[in-house]
Amino acid sequence: MLFCTLILACNNQDSQIFDEAKEGSPISFRAFIKQATRATETTFENGDAISVFAVAPTSTDVTLASSGNYADNVCYTYNGRSFVSGANSIAVSEIDAPKLAYYAIYPYLSDASNKFQFSVKNNQGKYADYTASDLCTAYVEPTTSAEVLLEFGHRMSCVEVKFYGENLVSKKIGVRLDNIYTSCNVDINADTYTATGTKGNVILGEHSSDTYQAIIVPQTVSSEQTFISLTIGGKVIPLNLAATMDFKAGKKTIIELEIEDDKVISLNGYTNSWNDDECVDCEVVPTNFVTLTDGVAFDFNFGKNVSYYYYGYIEKDLIGSVTDDEIAEAAQEIFTRYTPEDGMLGYVSGLDANKEYYIVSLGYDSKDNRGEIIKTLIKTKANVTNRPRVTISDVTYSSTEWNWETTISSNTKKYYMSALSGDYASVLSEMPNVWLAWYMKDGIDNGEYTPVLNSDSWWMSRESTDNYVYIYAWAVGGDDEFSGELDTFFGSLVEETILSSRSANKNREVGVVSKDSIREYMKNVVNIKK
Repeated sequence: MLFCTLILACNNQDSQIFDEAKEGSPISFRAFIKQATRATETTFENGDAISVFAVAPTSTDVTLASSGNYADNVCYTYNGRSFVSGANSIAVSEIDAPKLAYYAIYPYLSDASNKFQFSVKNNQGKYADYTASDLCTAYVEPTTSAEVLLEFGHRMSCVEVKFYGENLVSKKIGVRLDNIYTSCNVDINADTYTATGTKGNVILGEHSSDTYQAIIVPQTVSSEQTFISLTIGGKVIPLNLAATMDFKAGKKTIIELEIEDDKVISLNGYTNSWNDDECVDCEVVPTNFVTLTDGVAFDFNFGKNVSYYYYGYIEKDLIGSVTDDEIAEAAQEIFTRYTPEDGMLGYVSGLDANKEYYIVSLGYDSKDNRGEIIKTLIKTKANVTNRPRVTISDVTYSSTEWNWETTISSNTKKYYMSALSGDYASVLSEMPNVWLAWYMKDGIDNGEYTPVLNSDSWWMSRESTDNYVYIYAWAVGGDDEFSGELDTFFGSLVEETILSSRSANKNREVGVVSKDSIREYMKNVVNIKK
């Protein structure tokens, strides 16, 4: 079953695929924030307002202009379920813009545009001033939905100061950050947030009895200047960082202070995810892609804290209708759990040539905290025309040999070929071509295959008891691009006759296969000769 179908089947009614917008119908927005910081159970609170821009794409260009977009800086307000704008709502015109891309900014800013300046509040002792400093942005690719899902990301940096020590609760504590930038230049298209202006101070708000927080502009702070002014019982203690530190967008920096007799005896700082139950360095990133006409195979790069992971795929048109939490819930219910030590190769085959897909991968640490969900857009080679081709034909056998012919197309520069004889040939023939292609490409890159330049006749040894043969070849064009298809031949001897099946790429499936097991199969590859 399709990953996207399974996800949607596990969700409640609010999470179903959104209806398409009809001519003149108003657009509304559901929204969530990655690693949300809101104190309430919902991601946003009633009355929160956002700036929304709509762009009618021209060809592949969906760049946000300074003005003259399909809609500019429309104020949408949260009503407890979604963001709406009443009479000012963006409306779809099937003639002018059947699909619209959306840019959104939290909080609503009257001067928001594709480029603007944003400042955090100097005193974040009140929760409203803390959240007003929490600049978040979202982008949605062109869609026809009447209710659009906005996935916001934090663009500022969170600083949390935590205290340890005895009798601190009874003392009046104040925390202020000194010598920091409080403004930044925002470029929405470039997704950059560059500190600017003069340096100032930010007062942290009390998050709990021993924890204080503030949101600041992403920047680098030197150890040579006072960074924290700590007030305990009326006494001010200036503190420097032990080393220069980067305060990164979308991350939280936690500074731990141990206090004894109104003195700081230790200071420790480290970067964490914005939300405490999120895992830093838990990303599972697909890499080393090999692509055929109907599928892809790939390896994984793992963050250093990944203990286990899941992966699947979802249609591109549906990615905007499910939240990260819904994806994670479905993945845990439906898909097999793997660990980095399993050494698995991921693959997806049988994809629809007319659709695009995302590989969705998510990792967890040993405490079951989830890292960032990685969504990787994949495209097959289904629509590639005039692809190179090598064809295997005229397979015969004797008591000691398998024999066959290869023929190449005029636009084929070279090809790579191998074959197996015996029971392993039968096993290999049942596997998706796309992971065989991945292993071939890995071997080609490591010099394990010799390129063939011409059509030719071939033979390889056969034991008298070998009843199966599997031959496979992969063509390369003049542009050094591999074909989107392997040519494969599986032969089975029944009553001394070759019953063959030329296997096209396999049926739709998603899965993993051990790289060690692939190599075990391939150890049995036999030498073939002209």
